[in-house]
Amino acid sequence: MKYDRLNSIQEYVYHKGSASLDELCSIFEISKSTARRDAADLVKRGLLKKVYGGLKPANSSWNTPLTFHERHVKNTEEKNKIGVLAAAYIKDNDVIFVDSGTTMLNIVPHIVAANVTVLTNNLQVIYDCLAHPHLKAISFGGQLDIQTISFYSDHGMMQNISRYNVNKSFMAATGISIEKGATNSTNSELMLKMTMVEQSDECFLLVDSSKFDNSTLLTYASLSDFQYVITDKNPDQKYVNYFQEYNIKLITAHVP
Repeated sequence: MKYDRLNSIQEYVYHKGSASLDELCSIFEISKSTARRDAADLVKRGLLKKVYGGLKPANSSWNTPLTFHERHVKNTEEKNKIGVLAAAYIKDNDVIFVDSGTTMLNIVPHIVAANVTVLTNNLQVIYDCLAHPHLKAISFGGQLDIQTISFYSDHGMMQNISRYNVNKSFMAATGISIEKGATNSTNSELMLKMTMVEQSDECFLLVDSSKFDNSTLLTYASLSDFQYVITDKNPDQKYVNYFQEYNIKLITAHVP
């Protein structure tokens, strides 16, 4: 519990740019003494720094995450090609999970298979399904994170989510590396991502080439947990070798 809270506090401070102890007490429903201890722990680890009035990020390389719109307009051609390739693997009657990354928005418009059930925590994916009568959208609900336009659920809801039988999961990542695996910058989606990777018969990792050799705050899966990696161009040879070693199919879109 303390580990989860410390991660959440760190994430909150990086999102906001700064936070006071009183603010942390209110947001995380903890006492002032607990807030002080947690702050001291994070400062000691070098994750946050103490400033007048509260805390700030310690490392300037951990920038405030881009908004959903800011991420959506980056590498649009690459993301669309990736979405087209991913949709081609969806078959009639499949139950799929579509993750909350901006690349995921390019999957739904290209699904031609019939009677597909789309599980998602992303508000925009839910909305996009409305235009396609052959798709059935199921939302997990929970609290909406306006930074990612996705819902995140508590531990009780995660128990219900784990009962779904999913044929294919299409997963996003804010960065990937051989050492750190598939990483995400927000703690709120971590449990859902881990659950979907574990629950699915097949897992597809959808990342444009800018995500390789990057890692962010939290790892939700090893690269070896995926059966497919779909990207816009061939990655460094070390990734090709790794994918071959673990029998992971590399699918590459040729984007000019």
